[in-house]
Amino acid sequence: MTFTPTDTLDFKTATGTANISVAKFTPTVNWTTPAAIIAGTPLSATQLNATATGIPGVPALPGIFTYTPPSGTVLTAGANQALSVLFTPTDITDYATATGNTTITVIPLAIATVAPTSVTLGAAATPITLTGTGFLPNSVVNVNGTPLATYAYVNATTMTATLPASLLSTPQTLNITVFDPTQNQTSAAGTFTVIAPPVVASLSGPTTAQPAQQPTLNFALTTPYPVALTGTLTLTFAGTGGANDPAIQFASGGRTLVFTVPANSTTTPTIQLQAGTDAGTITVTLVLTAGGQNVTPANIVPLLITVPPAPPTITSMTLTRSGNSITANIIGYSNTRDMASAQFTFTAANGQSITNPSITVPATALFATWFGNATSQTYGSNFLYTQTFNLSADQSTIGSIAVTLTNSAGASASATAQ
Repeated sequence: MTFTPTDTLDFKTATGTANISVAKFTPTVNWTTPAAIIAGTPLSATQLNATATGIPGVPALPGIFTYTPPSGTVLTAGANQALSVLFTPTDITDYATATGNTTITVIPLAIATVAPTSVTLGAAATPITLTGTGFLPNSVVNVNGTPLATYAYVNATTMTATLPASLLSTPQTLNITVFDPTQNQTSAAGTFTVIAPPVVASLSGPTTAQPAQQPTLNFALTTPYPVALTGTLTLTFAGTGGANDPAIQFASGGRTLVFTVPANSTTTPTIQLQAGTDAGTITVTLVLTAGGQNVTPANIVPLLITVPPAPPTITSMTLTRSGNSITANIIGYSNTRDMASAQFTFTAANGQSITNPSITVPATALFATWFGNATSQTYGSNFLYTQTFNLSADQSTIGSIAVTLTNSAGASASATAQ
């Protein structure tokens, strides 16, 4: 600077100097908060679109924008996730670098609704619609963790799928999820229920059964069922005094009977039991299943069939003769598993006579020994009773012998052998 005074007569001109520092201008980074994206969407120029301006009146500055995280990044789901940018201007002489920040929301992969929510057991293949968030064109619809064969992407909030009939043949709750292979994430499950219609059926039978009989049970299916029903009948027996006659079983053999009623049929099997030869209580339980699920109606309860104590039954009697002796071989059963006495009545052969035609033999101890032996359990209450008589005359004087057995429930019918 040079100063020239007005009064040049009294003053000289003078000079002076000063320094000024011109700093680089810091650009302004302009970055509007980007719209929310759905989970699985990689960042792109749609979101990473910041601009920079310089001094007033200067249009957008050219330069390089370096984003964190960079383009192509797939963010996890969540709100207000941070994005930042470093701007490096092309004119680094006049402009400094600048930074900018914003946030973005990543909409999670989620199922809001499944429609319809259920079908009846045995339905045909059923279309369903899923609504939610975060669906992508490559999303996969899973049922119980397994991809469905038929599904389609509609938009970010809607997908469709078809449940095959094979999944609808069992009463169950299906867990439906959407899988995003881009992020390897799976939505929380929506549910779809396969509802088993009620089984309308009944099981009946006699309340009592005589020993050695074959009582019949009646299982009736009132209305057809849409899928095959499996029935499992189980028989148990509680015998008097703890006996457990193995002959007490289903007529087809064994104490478990499994049968199938075909889909849409009311044809049921004939069910018969062997009542055995022990007094006690037979319990028969029926469980109905469809596709492995228990669908037994509440009205089907265990049947209790009582085999009451009964007098002995003689099934056969034979005589063995030798010299002055006769042996009576008596086969029968006593379901009370005891015997009080055996009364024998002798009939003389033609032209002969008998002084003492009737003999009563005490049998309590003899039969207690047999029925108290564990071996007897295998035979229920069956027995072979052998009684030998030594005669004062030749056995040919005897024409026939009749026997009546008596237990704690009464006397048997008489049996005769020649």
